Amino acid sequence: MFINLGIISAALLLATYIRTKVNFFQRFLIPNSLLAGFILLPLYNFVFPHLGLSTVDLGEMAYHLLGLSFVALSLKALPRAKPGKGRIFGTTLSVLFQFGVQGFLGLILTFVFIKTIRPDLFHSFGYLLPLGFSQGPGQAYSIGESWRSFGVEGAGSIGLTFAALGFILCSFGGIFIINVGLKKNWIPDEQVAFLKNKDSKPGIHPKGAKLKAGSFLTTETEAIDTLTLNAGLVLLGYFASFLVLKGLDFLLSFIGPTGERLADTFWGLSFIFAALMGLLLRQILKATDNQHIVDNMTMNRLTGIFVDLMVASAIAAISIVVIKNYW
Repeated sequence: MFINLGIISAALLLATYIRTKVNFFQRFLIPNSLLAGFILLPLYNFVFPHLGLSTVDLGEMAYHLLGLSFVALSLKALPRAKPGKGRIFGTTLSVLFQFGVQGFLGLILTFVFIKTIRPDLFHSFGYLLPLGFSQGPGQAYSIGESWRSFGVEGAGSIGLTFAALGFILCSFGGIFIINVGLKKNWIPDEQVAFLKNKDSKPGIHPKGAKLKAGSFLTTETEAIDTLTLNAGLVLLGYFASFLVLKGLDFLLSFIGPTGERLADTFWGLSFIFAALMGLLLRQILKATDNQHIVDNMTMNRLTGIFVDLMVASAIAAISIVVIKNYW
């Protein structure tokens, strides 16, 4: 795993350098993690397997990084909602609507393929479309891999492919929508200023720029570093979710094959259990009056690390051989 982490880190650094030099990636706001994933995609499919490295390892890495990111997000203290604006309801409604439309479209296309060219296609295959487009590569891979118990091979890689297509569509289609929003004044002034600021396009602040604080210290570093403490809480929450899933796995094994398939499904939804353990840990800290040791901005930095590594590893984990088998 450490070799893969080193390779992904090198790709992220290379992608960061490329974005600072190539205007195309700046114009379409291509995330460095996405670019790093596409740099590694052909290498992990055609070169690295000869060195004993496979896309399976990257998929498992993305799986764990997804869970860690959900724990970090759940541990954060919730900001106070601003009353009277209805933004939360509107955002929730729009997300649910697009998820439902994508799911419906995916199922329709699945049934069309079953009736025409792919009668052996898994009936729930279309659900990977909203998982990849609306949720992300980690969720698409995690749930796709849980379908192995139903005899579906390579669904995780297909989910990653949908996620990659979703990133590409959002990058190019999103720029078009942003330009429309700028003309019609749909975008708040502070975001307009950010989009028009040429110094922000390369993704690296220029020398001499006024830098923002990225986190606050909640500990004395001679005792324990704040980053270490917050990372420890995240890892504890993820370990707790692992223990819960192992317990469910053991209990469901008494039911027989049905229980084993259900357990596999739960493992595919491990990020939900990770989020629940994060929420539980936050409540324990609140009940013991220790919630102040969690720094939201530090958790943002940890989440950023997990997500950047997850996206890069998830894109690189796409198996071209599996994709070809579905054509």
